[in-house]
Amino acid sequence: MLSNSRLAGSRLSAAVFRSGLGRASRPVVHKILTRRQISQSAQQLNNYQEDRFRDAQETLEPLDRNDTSYQNLRAYNARKLRETLDLLKSAMEDQKPVNEILEIFTYSLNDLDSTERSFFQTRTKIGPVINEMIDMAEKELANPVEGATIVTPDEILQSAIALNVADVINFEKVIQIQFKNGQVSDVLSLWVSYLEYAATLNITFTPNILKNYTYLAFMESCAKENRELDDQTVEALLQSPPTQRIANLSKVVKENVQKSDPRYKVLMGCLERLYLKDKNPNSLAFLTKASAAANTGNSMRLDESYANIEKVSKFTGIKINEETLTHFMGFYNKIGRHSTAMGFWNEIVKAGIIPSTAAWNHLLDTARNLGPKEKRLSNVEGIFEQIPAKNDDTYVRMILIYSNFKAYDKLEALMDETKLASPAIAQVYAQSLISRGETEKAQKIFEGLKSKNMALNLGSYNTLLKTHIRHKDIKAAKKVLKEMKASGVNPDVATYSMIIDLTFKESRLRGDLINDDVISKILEDMRLNGIEPNTYTLTSVIDGLGKDPGYEESALKLFQYLQEKHLASSVTYVSMISNAFNYGNTRQAELYFKDYIQEGFKLTVPIWNLIFEGYLKNRNSSKVAEYYKVFRQADDVIFKKANKFTLYFLLKTAKNHSDFELANLVLSDIAEQGFEKKLSTQTIDLIKELQSNPSVTIPESVEASL
Repeated sequence: MLSNSRLAGSRLSAAVFRSGLGRASRPVVHKILTRRQISQSAQQLNNYQEDRFRDAQETLEPLDRNDTSYQNLRAYNARKLRETLDLLKSAMEDQKPVNEILEIFTYSLNDLDSTERSFFQTRTKIGPVINEMIDMAEKELANPVEGATIVTPDEILQSAIALNVADVINFEKVIQIQFKNGQVSDVLSLWVSYLEYAATLNITFTPNILKNYTYLAFMESCAKENRELDDQTVEALLQSPPTQRIANLSKVVKENVQKSDPRYKVLMGCLERLYLKDKNPNSLAFLTKASAAANTGNSMRLDESYANIEKVSKFTGIKINEETLTHFMGFYNKIGRHSTAMGFWNEIVKAGIIPSTAAWNHLLDTARNLGPKEKRLSNVEGIFEQIPAKNDDTYVRMILIYSNFKAYDKLEALMDETKLASPAIAQVYAQSLISRGETEKAQKIFEGLKSKNMALNLGSYNTLLKTHIRHKDIKAAKKVLKEMKASGVNPDVATYSMIIDLTFKESRLRGDLINDDVISKILEDMRLNGIEPNTYTLTSVIDGLGKDPGYEESALKLFQYLQEKHLASSVTYVSMISNAFNYGNTRQAELYFKDYIQEGFKLTVPIWNLIFEGYLKNRNSSKVAEYYKVFRQADDVIFKKANKFTLYFLLKTAKNHSDFELANLVLSDIAEQGFEKKLSTQTIDLIKELQSNPSVTIPESVEASL
């Protein structure tokens, strides 16, 4: 076994030498371990041992040292181990210096059979004691006493290795100390020592903790010498393929290296390059993460996803393709960031790529939400005419856009029998008919689809359900739910928003109390349909209920349930604030906002924007001005992060209500804080309108940006 360990060590050292590391970074492959010289006289040590062993020896049965039977040797070794542990514990309790404790440790264990020392059971018993000695050595090193003999953690471990009693946890302890102290060469040397030690004692398990520290130390060595990581050398070093997860390695760095330490930037840079290596910016993995972020409305995560894609593209030289750019147009349209979506369209055009029909379709959604409202529909129609290969999705989007702008005459002109042959187009057209009260005509379309054995989609069922609930036709709504289930169409969060409202309405009609049992049954049904009723999904349900003032009571009941179960998150409170403003209940919105603050949730610029926009919608300029003054004084860091929406809502309020004091305050802040670059086109138009009023003073820097 020993010869095998020497062979493994020689191969390993050769691989590391081949990597070209400098002498200071090369691990020590073979280290001769000698027992530490005892500074105290043998007689002094024996006296100390006798004092500490006396009580223990009196309780033990005498052993015959001449009896060499296996059982007797095991009993003798077990006794010696107990005595050693007791002695070390007593020395530690007496707060003896570490060098004296180490002498006791070495002297006592030498008397233990070498084979017995190497047993797993022995190492696991002694391992924690060795770690205590290492902790004590660290403290002594941090606070040295003049004239005292200093013992390092590594010396303690090497003594344990020489005696074959070192446990894995001791290697982990020391390697962490070495890494934290920036002793990169020592980390690599200790790793080699572990491999040799493990081979000698036939330890087959190699903990990932040791591998992580070794991998990071090797990365740091390569970075210092401006060398790229070589997979072959890493595999030889780790004795296995380098499969360590980036997240685990990053955690190790964050736990052991301060951000202010130059090493932190070096190591995190290495990890970033490792992450980017062999990645494809157009991979499905990136799109899946981005899609999940868009579906949950997580704007920050979506930004992070695209930032990672850009990093990978830059690092690998692989260009971001049209399909990826098109997907991101859709993702940003979904979360309402239409200007960002337009940026992706511009990227496609600048790259000289011929846009796909999918990209054109996303552009329709983008254009319907950008620019002056009176020009949006004509802009969309202009784009629609340019689309070279229109598909069903193109017409579905145009139907939705015409419905949104209530341009029903243009919608009818768009439709004909050939288009109604498409189930997707027919259903969205029927949904449009229902939204404008032509339910009978829509029902005929739905019946026609059913007669051709074409199942209705989720959108159609949700539209029918919403209509019946709005008309308080609970019987018809329940029939739709039953049919939906029979057709195998699974409900989504929007469906459950209506199911919850329907359930609550039924309970109230019967005079029943809406309690936890009622809500729990709905939540269980959500689980059965693959929707986990957590904070996010239930907040989405509250959001859905907030779309209609008739759902206000249902939204409140569900919110109270989340509060009682401690499931209400900051996003839940934001939804309730937004809903209250939508319902015109500004007093309730203010109460929710105060609860949000009392719960300790972070006040961010988007939260303040929600307050400003809410009072703007409800024509309460005095509250906008009042809260703006609080916003300016509450947190200077947050105030400096005011964005284009903040400035727009404030100046829009000032203009609409001729609040010139507010206008002057905001304009003054724009100049003082250098917010001129944050002014959107719409905000600049507002300032130009305010400029004509003699009560408004436009600062020079602001005027220059107009």
